[in-house]
Amino acid sequence: MPAYLCLAHRRPSRASCSDCGAPVCADCAVEAGGAPLCRECANRDHDLASLRSEGMEARLMLRRAGVRVRRVAGDPLIVRSGGMPVAFVVIVLTATLTATVAVLLAGAAESWGVSVALLGIVAAAVIGSGVRLLFGGTSTTAGVLAALLALTAVTLGSSLAQLDVASSGVVVAWRHLPGPPALDRATFAACYVLAAALAYRGAAGRRVR
Repeated sequence: MPAYLCLAHRRPSRASCSDCGAPVCADCAVEAGGAPLCRECANRDHDLASLRSEGMEARLMLRRAGVRVRRVAGDPLIVRSGGMPVAFVVIVLTATLTATVAVLLAGAAESWGVSVALLGIVAAAVIGSGVRLLFGGTSTTAGVLAALLALTAVTLGSSLAQLDVASSGVVVAWRHLPGPPALDRATFAACYVLAAALAYRGAAGRRVR
């Protein structure tokens, strides 16, 4: 059986490129994942890997700048470096942010006599920006999370605004209060939708066309 000649050095080949099938000799064969490649295919694969890495870095830079870009497989959900410890801290801080906003909404509603749903529109913008800062940048996932947190904060704040805590020693009693004037259903629903939209926009970022 005649030996194939290496196209680059015109000598008997050692193997064939696993990608293109070209014969390669011992001098020009490149091992990649246990399979031989010719130098052209090896350089092409290296260039593709470099392009993917540069593309991910460009997307992360845009997300940090507040621009919403399509997430590609392999892109991190949380832009901040640190892996799982940072993800755990982000989860704890987002829960704390939501609870804090809910308490503030209840207090403001009681002090100013304004519906929590109306105040929640302003709070939603704060939650959206807060989630974006915690994630280190924008993403659709961050936007959806911010919208859910905003709705949770408004719902929890509305419940807290109707309650009064009277403590005596270790005994805590909850008493229903009149609360701020109630909104009609259409206005209440509109406030919820607007709050969710503002929170989503703050964390998901603006889309560049």
